[in-house]
Amino acid sequence: MACGQWLKPINTTRNKTEDEVVEPLSPASRLFHAPQLNCCIIAMVGCKTMINVEVIKDGINQTMVKHPRISSKLDTNTPVKASRGTEKGPKKFVYRILSLDDIKLVKNVMNVTINDVIVGITQAGLSRYLNRKYGESKGDQNVQQNHLPQHIRLRSTLLVNIRPTSKIQDLAEQMESNDPKRKWEWGNSIGYILLPFDIALRDDPLDYIRKAKTTIDKKKQSLEAVFTFICAEFILKALGLGVTATITHRALSNATLSFSNVVGPKEEISFYGHPMTFLAPSVYGHPHALTVHFQSYMDQMTLVLAVDQNVIPEPHRLCDDIEEFLAFAKEAAQKKKIFHI
Repeated sequence: MACGQWLKPINTTRNKTEDEVVEPLSPASRLFHAPQLNCCIIAMVGCKTMINVEVIKDGINQTMVKHPRISSKLDTNTPVKASRGTEKGPKKFVYRILSLDDIKLVKNVMNVTINDVIVGITQAGLSRYLNRKYGESKGDQNVQQNHLPQHIRLRSTLLVNIRPTSKIQDLAEQMESNDPKRKWEWGNSIGYILLPFDIALRDDPLDYIRKAKTTIDKKKQSLEAVFTFICAEFILKALGLGVTATITHRALSNATLSFSNVVGPKEEISFYGHPMTFLAPSVYGHPHALTVHFQSYMDQMTLVLAVDQNVIPEPHRLCDDIEEFLAFAKEAAQKKKIFHI
């Protein structure tokens, strides 16, 4: 699946009608739709039944279209570092469904968070992938040998929503309401942090998770996400959308990849009468050749990669590497649990 065309410019303002309560697009939404970024969120879903297009269209017209934010829109040069202009090129999206129970098992044994675990296995999988690529560039197919350069620097931009998230039930009730004066409570206040990734070959797969926890705990104690949000909001109001988009583009260009993790529903949900089996969101339009996203849903965790195939021609192999390291981490955690017993 590739997206090779730019979307038409989106209108980010609207005229207010009588007795209508209008909430303008959030700073993040306006920034994402600036010509310098043209960044769009995409999502893939699986359903148990055949899609009834007319039912879904009617459902969207009766609910989501009523929302003003929707209706107003009718480091080191590694083998995964984007080249200039990658945001204008097509992206390929691949996904892999992982066991959330396996992730929770590792989490509980190590006394860490789910985010620590998925950052750790991503670092591990990316380390193996890069080691393979560096070996192939030397003509050496031995993946057990360490081909990684010394002191490799690789950073990820990690988006953080500093605004409390509304419950999906509350949003559903708001969209079903016909009251023109209802108060909409939807949207994010997005800041970001630069998260260094530990790229190395380690004998113990749990070491990647320990390293991730140490790094993430330090970031949690900082005000980086709040600071970047406040700065972006100030620059947007003071200097305008164009300047803010240019600064954001440059900041993103100085990182290698984007990483995010979103908590999803714990119970099965439906999309206008279509029961969903999985959810795999991602994003394109930003200057990264690799975006890694984790989305939980019921008892599963979906890993989604968005890649520039000119840079990462075999994204499924990276999915394999991350999935295998989850299995290694689970096995090591089980042994650790038995040893403590």
